[in-house]
Amino acid sequence: MNNNQSLFSLCAMSALATFGAAMPAGAEPLEQFTVTATRSAEQQVAASIEKIDQLAFNQATHINELLAQSPGSWISRGNGQEHLTAVRSPVLTGGGACGAFLMAEDSVPLRAPAFCNANQLFDVNYEQAASIEVLRGPGTAFHGNSAMHGVINVLSPAFADELNKSGGDVNKSTTELSATAASQSTKRLGIDHREANWMLQTHVDSNNGYKDDSGYEQQKLRFKALQQGENWTLIHSLNIANLDQETAGYVVGAGAYKDDARKKENGNPEAYRNSTSVRFSSELRMQTSDASELIFTPYARYNEMEFLMHFAPGTPLEENGHRSLGFQSAYVQQLGDTLQLSSGLDVDYSRGYLKQSQASADLFGDKFPQGQHYDYDVNVLDAAVFTQLDAQLSEAWELTLGLRLQQSRFDYSNNLSDGVACEISIGSCRYFRPQSSAQNFSNWSPQASLQYQFDDNHYAYVSLSRGFRAPHSSDLYRLEQGQVLADIDSEQLDSLELGFKGLIDSKAAYQLSLFAMKKDNVIVKTSERERADGQQTKHAGIELDLDYPLSDRLKLSAALSYARHSYDSNVQLLNSQTEEIAGKDVDTAPRQMHNLRLSWTPRIGRELQLEGVYMGDYYLDSANRFSYSGHTLTNLRYSQVLPEGWKLQLALLNAMDVDYAERADISFGTTWNPSEERYFIGEPRNLRITLNKTF
Repeated sequence: MNNNQSLFSLCAMSALATFGAAMPAGAEPLEQFTVTATRSAEQQVAASIEKIDQLAFNQATHINELLAQSPGSWISRGNGQEHLTAVRSPVLTGGGACGAFLMAEDSVPLRAPAFCNANQLFDVNYEQAASIEVLRGPGTAFHGNSAMHGVINVLSPAFADELNKSGGDVNKSTTELSATAASQSTKRLGIDHREANWMLQTHVDSNNGYKDDSGYEQQKLRFKALQQGENWTLIHSLNIANLDQETAGYVVGAGAYKDDARKKENGNPEAYRNSTSVRFSSELRMQTSDASELIFTPYARYNEMEFLMHFAPGTPLEENGHRSLGFQSAYVQQLGDTLQLSSGLDVDYSRGYLKQSQASADLFGDKFPQGQHYDYDVNVLDAAVFTQLDAQLSEAWELTLGLRLQQSRFDYSNNLSDGVACEISIGSCRYFRPQSSAQNFSNWSPQASLQYQFDDNHYAYVSLSRGFRAPHSSDLYRLEQGQVLADIDSEQLDSLELGFKGLIDSKAAYQLSLFAMKKDNVIVKTSERERADGQQTKHAGIELDLDYPLSDRLKLSAALSYARHSYDSNVQLLNSQTEEIAGKDVDTAPRQMHNLRLSWTPRIGRELQLEGVYMGDYYLDSANRFSYSGHTLTNLRYSQVLPEGWKLQLALLNAMDVDYAERADISFGTTWNPSEERYFIGEPRNLRITLNKTF
């Protein structure tokens, strides 16, 4: 064990030791509120949910800076605003990998599950949000398709009346202007204006890129308006995001991330990604009686994206998008003093498309042909019914039972000729276009949890839950190497979790979770480049989330996790030279991920925070032949309120100037070009300055 591992292990053991602290008499009740689990505020939920707040203090320029504060979570940064996700899972890659996570804003999914994108969190205005809730493991009966490994829900801010209700004049409006400058010529300008019944938030970002021929410009806008009557409220939300990015690819070669001469290298200066998204929703909450509430949220989405696939032979161009109409609903009834019944119907109809074309012939000839590879449309109808019963069995025991049934119908139309996209034999051509067809997928997800309350401040729970995802549209219709039909079904994940949460001395909040999960019918791409299902993986670990005030001015926060993610079946995957992988670690799945934050508030209006981020070693391939050794990063943040409504914020990221990789994996090898390690290079020491003015 190296020194870094010893340090974090010591901190973890010290934190665990605090659980033995005596509970004083007259302690204040535990208050934890979440909307992620049930679309409503809840005092206590039998699930692992982390609420990440202080977003304004962090002033993050990439969402991975924030999600590192959630145990077992890793938003792996690519180049610019690109990313891949891990929540109680390995970092998942491939066209349908995004389907393992439900990503939402105010509980409305950012994209339709059949058309999700691995980078879709850049669609949401997390920079000006109130908080981010991360539910680890399968979702509840209120969730559906994609809520397998976790749910990431970005919560928008309060209106001015809610913001100022403790200050006397609840109708006072607020306006904040902000400007951020950072290394690598990063700039951000933002406006946040709030009234009693509407708000407007917008910001623009510009980054010249650490790598050669890279950088991005990004614009986001959030508008919310409130209408209310005697027994109802209606909140309208409009969210717009636009990204124009010059993308840098991997740097290839063992240890390249340590080579100063190669850190800015960009082997794909022509690569780019342009993305636009628009989302609108109206959330109606109506008190239909003293004991019942109706929640009805219709929504619409628009997404378009265009990017050069620099990682593929011939660097083809992909164009994709979808338009959606749908609604979420829930009817919540209080049945006496001990029972609550929630039920609902969710419907989503999306029309999506994908086009792929190549501007010029590839070095390998007709295998990667010039011209159009794919051009298809897919209409997808998702419909689900669900019910959940919460029963207070006694003062100490609470039982929750839930069930969700979901049906997905895909109608696919191929706009080009059926079959291969090449003038050569089926087996040699990379791209194959299946004929127009329709598919249906049915899934059900039962949930059960039992919670015991020791006293006002301590809870224990055990839960059994199931998550699922229907195949992604690219799993079904973007076939290769002559595969005529993707005969695949939905993935399914079953989870068992034991958890403890509460307060120590009425101050220190803790949450300890032990979990074991089995994922069946995993969809993979084999060494023959065919889509196949029927594979299995296992996931087990322990997570600790802790906020511990060491004194009135000093607080320790910890997000610690140890987990193992392993293959449970044999198959020769695309990046493997063997099919004997059962029992081996899944690639890009570090067993240890830890985050420690020490916050000091010397006086009101000032805060200094020291953060340590530890990433353990992990394998880069399914055969466990290549590995990355991990890293430890140190970050410093400072905030100070100044006179006349001004505030200064400073951040020094990677303060020790460590050589590291944001993510490492291997290139797909061939007999004439063996697999090589490749990296997204981590940026060196980075200074960020933000100045805010509130009117």
